[in-house]
Amino acid sequence: MVPTSGLTPASDTPDVSQSRIYETSMGYGAHSPLAGNVYGPTPEAVEQALADAEERELARMRAAVLDPQAAIDAALAQGKTLVLMDRDGGKVPVVHTTKCHHARPQLDRGAVWDQYRAQLESWGYAVPLPPTPLVLDRAELESSGRSLRRCKVCAPDVPERRRRGRFGSEETRTVKGRSMQAHHVGMRLTLPDGRDAGTIEQIMLTVTTDSGTYSVPLDDVLTVTKALDQAKAGDQ
Repeated sequence: MVPTSGLTPASDTPDVSQSRIYETSMGYGAHSPLAGNVYGPTPEAVEQALADAEERELARMRAAVLDPQAAIDAALAQGKTLVLMDRDGGKVPVVHTTKCHHARPQLDRGAVWDQYRAQLESWGYAVPLPPTPLVLDRAELESSGRSLRRCKVCAPDVPERRRRGRFGSEETRTVKGRSMQAHHVGMRLTLPDGRDAGTIEQIMLTVTTDSGTYSVPLDDVLTVTKALDQAKAGDQ
């Protein structure tokens, strides 16, 4: 315990009751291991609380790595042969076969935890959690609707799906009408009601004025002049 002789409480904490208010606002009330005396928690209490928090975080990470093992084992026992692995940074997940040397080590979550724990001890808690594999069959993979790409090593016989990124020969993207550009020419157009409108051959800009409606190609250079009443209003 911190010695209290010769010390005077601060003016804003004149008694123990106000000390408890301070402790509660800081997250360590009267029943918390950080609760000390009117002068705050003892160094020993702070050290113990930090150790407890670290232990709880380690238990959380251990569960995150090890808990999927039961689902993995059950899927393998059912004869499922595809492994979907999420990647860091929001990249498109990769699908492997269960025999692929890139995916196989991730199916033994005990070994994954041992390796991850060694990284934690070497590098600290900034190390991101290892990915959790999903063991699926082909029907489950196709019905998931997720974007994915095939592993270039094991090359499973599944179609790739990339919903984001650049257009490919079989990809579809929704575009607002005002965002249509010349580079969409040659693509197939589906109207909002689901009708197939065919291949886009030309995109025109439609402008309505007080004299009529005009359609002009997107690449045409137009000249606009401020109306006379607008010009006068701007000069006032």
